[in-house]
Amino acid sequence: MSNPLLPSHEFSLIHTMFNPTHPSPLKGKEKESSGDSHSEEEIGIGGERRDSYVSYPYPDSDSDSDSDVEDKSVYHFSIEECTDLEFKLEMAFIDEESSEFVQAPPCTSTHKKRRLLISDRCDFTDSRKFSSKTFIEEHPFYPTIYNYINPTFRHEFKKEEDAKIFSNRRTVVLVHGFTVKFEDALRMLGKVSDKVKSTYDIIIGYTYPACENVTEYRKAKKNGLRAAKERLSKVLESIASSKPECLDIIAHSLGTIVAMHALNQPNSPRINNLFLLGGAVEEKSIVKNDSPLERALSNANKIYALYSCKDRVLPWLNLYLSPRPTGLPGKDIKDLIFAENVCLINTSLVIQGHSCYFEREEVFKFFKLIAKEVSLKGYYFSMRTKELSVTEPEGCAIGVKEAIVEGMSIAEKASKKQIMKLKFWKKLNVRKPSKRLSYKDT
Repeated sequence: MSNPLLPSHEFSLIHTMFNPTHPSPLKGKEKESSGDSHSEEEIGIGGERRDSYVSYPYPDSDSDSDSDVEDKSVYHFSIEECTDLEFKLEMAFIDEESSEFVQAPPCTSTHKKRRLLISDRCDFTDSRKFSSKTFIEEHPFYPTIYNYINPTFRHEFKKEEDAKIFSNRRTVVLVHGFTVKFEDALRMLGKVSDKVKSTYDIIIGYTYPACENVTEYRKAKKNGLRAAKERLSKVLESIASSKPECLDIIAHSLGTIVAMHALNQPNSPRINNLFLLGGAVEEKSIVKNDSPLERALSNANKIYALYSCKDRVLPWLNLYLSPRPTGLPGKDIKDLIFAENVCLINTSLVIQGHSCYFEREEVFKFFKLIAKEVSLKGYYFSMRTKELSVTEPEGCAIGVKEAIVEGMSIAEKASKKQIMKLKFWKKLNVRKPSKRLSYKDT
């Protein structure tokens, strides 16, 4: 059911985000597989298994009860705050079932789970040009009357004013990769925030000019490095200055280069967890005593590099003479000594491609496992459907030659499928409208 008062893209995003859950305090000890107990001595150097199978089951995704949500959803404000018109407008929200406006009790409001989008794109959406300043807008989980008056709350990001909301809140920043349109960045924010809202209080999507054409990788990378040094590092510094309970970064593909370089600046703050998903950032950057991004390594308490040997995108970086990426480590992984705060997570059993990380429930369960402050023992792990297990280091053999062969194979299959469709239309003696391939050409 759509709502004519909201822009269609705004309503579709908000409508799918009703009923944010509120977690219990995110503190706990590690879980291990039932019936077994493993001491630290049972695990070899680098996470190698000895005589027993060590695993970390994912937390129950339904652990947050409805009563917990009720108790933690009410926040009390002072009389002065209640006199503010804008605040009064936020008091009225939309009932999910009836889509009617409901007035909240006086001087009480939902303790917000906030979803924000921070952009350094020109006009907020341009995929090729930078804006003169950094802007921020909010995409609430609950549509309110105030949303209709000012649907996105867009304004210039200012440290003194905007950083206050992060105080004592669990915060995560999402950094997208290459060729991401504004609509795709918004869609990613909606999908990820829906999955992690029980783990974090504030979910921020950060977007920069990442271009749209696959031939523009060098320009997109240049834009990403500029965004990291001049913009994102300052945003992270502002957030950290408000002393959030937790500050994590989830970066994908080219976004891992942006995130690592943003943490490598002189003013870069220290964060809790850095998740590198299918990272395009070079493998050397997480190697002990040999990293060109040494400051970034020290500015993250923990770095989790998730990779899949079924990734068919990262091998193409070889065409740009790029170094081996963290998202596709080589067979010499056993010979490398990674920094002590780095964990390599082989996701090949569950991740089937470069863009599949946000499609799998196991990835979000892994985020939740780490948020529960589980202490992982070892450096190398395998992501499975029900648990994270300690494993031996395993690299990937695929290179650009294999990726090209597979890409041509996929193109050939698509071409054959198109030819079959055209033959079908000819048998029916019907001309298929706007067809791209003529039957004579086959």
